[in-house]
Amino acid sequence: MRTFKLSRNVVLLALLFIIVLNVAMRYPTTPHEIGDDGFMNQALAKYITQEGYASWHTSVFSFFGLGSFTYPAGYQFVLSEVSQLTGFSLEVSVFVISTLVGVFGALFAFIMTREIFQDDFTALLGAFIFSTAPLFLRITNWNASARQLLLMYIPLLVFLLLRTDLVKKAEKKNFIGKEVYMALTLILLLTMGMIHRLAIYLFLVIVAFMFSMILFKMKRAYTIRKGVLTFRKHDIAMMTFLMLWGLMITGFIYMQLSNFGPYAGMNLWYKYQSGFLFSGSDIRTIFINMAIDYATSFGILSAFGVLGAIYMFQKREKNYGFTFVVLSMLILSPLYTIGLYTQILVFTFFFVIMVVGIAGLLNNKKIRKIAMPMLVIIIISSVGFSGFMIGHWQSSVGGNYMTESEFNAALYAHEYINDNETFVTNNQVFGNRVIGVADAQFLTEDFAYPLIYGWVDKEEAKREFDLDKMIEEKSIIVVSNLEKEILHNARAIILSDIDETFALQRYYTVKYSIENTKALSSYTAEESIHSKRYCLYSNGIQSIWKL
Repeated sequence: MRTFKLSRNVVLLALLFIIVLNVAMRYPTTPHEIGDDGFMNQALAKYITQEGYASWHTSVFSFFGLGSFTYPAGYQFVLSEVSQLTGFSLEVSVFVISTLVGVFGALFAFIMTREIFQDDFTALLGAFIFSTAPLFLRITNWNASARQLLLMYIPLLVFLLLRTDLVKKAEKKNFIGKEVYMALTLILLLTMGMIHRLAIYLFLVIVAFMFSMILFKMKRAYTIRKGVLTFRKHDIAMMTFLMLWGLMITGFIYMQLSNFGPYAGMNLWYKYQSGFLFSGSDIRTIFINMAIDYATSFGILSAFGVLGAIYMFQKREKNYGFTFVVLSMLILSPLYTIGLYTQILVFTFFFVIMVVGIAGLLNNKKIRKIAMPMLVIIIISSVGFSGFMIGHWQSSVGGNYMTESEFNAALYAHEYINDNETFVTNNQVFGNRVIGVADAQFLTEDFAYPLIYGWVDKEEAKREFDLDKMIEEKSIIVVSNLEKEILHNARAIILSDIDETFALQRYYTVKYSIENTKALSSYTAEESIHSKRYCLYSNGIQSIWKL
């Protein structure tokens, strides 16, 4: 797609503007970092710094987060290394990494889009749309979520796939260094697998890559034998394919939202009953809420996606990249209702369609004279909408960041609770926030804590890994009996009479109960903790009790 010719200096200046904009949009607006499981990543990074290695790895599978009491450690190693190399605290290091991820995300989106379109203006547009989208900003805005690294790397993965010899042969081009790109692709896939379990869904992207190659070869063979279609026949054929493509995606979504076929009993529609504007359980309301959820995550420019799809199918000279994007969107459609995980994958391809829609509109002969003012309006409206959505998410009920009062309670725990003493809490997220700051032990079945603290032997954890059960339950996360036992014991201590769980307290060295009265999804601690034990610390919201 050829649009506006730009000089090398203009391209570099535009890239610099996008980088500066990304840094500015990630300037902290909260007293402490944002997120939930990010604090768990911060705690695990702390243990890596203290011990020099990830003590929860029990086998090759545990490097990829497969098995009980384990979690992919890629992000935690990066966080630990940045903290040690810079001398910054883990909290500040989280901000540094999030900002760098935003910058490199823009650069990777630039090279991916340029590889598809061979056009600098379109590539700059892609870098801007990708890096300033609400979804990308949300998980890279002072957030320790490992998903941010994965989303940053997906455009690089697509770029490497497009550069492999398989693609170049399909396009009848000669290219030197195919082995290098194939090796880099393999290394990147393994790296992404060690960052987040979401990487397991990348096999669908690889499937789309292989099918795209086959279809592209078939198209070339047909063109050689039958000749190029006339404009009229081409337009009819492409509009037919566009409608079939859209109907198939819509059909898969409808099956998921209506519990049809393989989705029976999964109730994937449930989370879309209440949305940004509408509430209801009928299929139309649920479908609208899902569409709004995707649109608010991808940004206001997602409206150009429809126009982009039309332009893509109308284009007579389609390269391999176009086919790859369209097929990836289709192959991922059976997972669209899963939520955030699917959005991360889908966005990597949908933003390309958004780029096509905007570039195609600006390149229109009738609009070309006012293209620059339109581009300025598009940039301002996109940045403004993204800022609005980030503010909305941060100011939602309960917020999604560590408050000053939570941080003060965690600081008290850091100063006065020993590293061999354990606490229980009435809220898992709050417990992770405390352990991200304090050195105490946290009694929970989640993640790798039981292995780190020695409550579970590594050999026991290995025996709990059941690949057959994972396949049977169609899940990469299967709760083991040991995890259920620890969860039961943790709940028993905080929900039962404190004098009746002395044996459990002694086994886990539980000395404290740290509670949060305003945490979402929390439960009330048993009254005996407050009536029979004494309070060490209270700020009116969070409190620490000596058991």
